[in-house]
Amino acid sequence: LKGRDVPVVWILLPVMRDANAARDAKLINDLVQKAATDRPWIRLVDTWKLTADADGAYQAHFKDLSGKVRLMRDNDGVHFTPPGYDLIAESVLNLLREASPKFRLLPR
Repeated sequence: LKGRDVPVVWILLPVMRDANAARDAKLINDLVQKAATDRPWIRLVDTWKLTADADGAYQAHFKDLSGKVRLMRDNDGVHFTPPGYDLIAESVLNLLREASPKFRLLPR
């Protein structure tokens, strides 16, 4: 992909409701971030910061794309509701638009 000038987006894991799962997700994120360090063509979406509260803790309700606070995480404490996935997708599209003119033509 680097040779073809195609941007790559890696989506990091979000904070999890369960403390052990959150610890594991943070470890995986650290490994992925380290792997991305030597690959400047890779962009990362930090879903932890995007979905956690001000202290970095799990929260099920936060602002959607329109700014309305609503349920954004599924009952399992891991996955997202459709508006939560929309928020993640918008972050990915924003990185793609920033990285490549090919994606700037996509509607917002």
